[in-house]
Amino acid sequence: MKSVDLPSEAEIRETAGQDEDAVVALVFSAFGKLVERIEQLEDRVTKNSSNSGKPPNPAMDWRRTPKACGTRAARKAEDSRVILEVR
Repeated sequence: MKSVDLPSEAEIRETAGQDEDAVVALVFSAFGKLVERIEQLEDRVTKNSSNSGKPPNPAMDWRRTPKACGTRAARKAEDSRVILEVR
C-alpha cells in the first residue's frame, strides 16, 4: 500500500522555529496530500467489475451458487435439472 509522505516531527519543530507562515504552509501541504490519498482510496472502493475495466473475479461469482437462486422451490427445480442432465 502506498504511504503518504508527511513531515517528520523534526521538520515540524524546525518549521515552528521559523515564522507562522511556514508552519501554515507545512500544514496545508500535509493536508493536501492526505486529501489526495483519501480521494484515491475512495475511487478504488467505488470501482467494481462494470466500471473498473477488469473482468470479475470468478471466485467471487455469487450468482453460481444455488443459495442465491431465490425460493426453495426454485433451488429444488434447479437441482433436479442438474441431476437430469447428468444422467
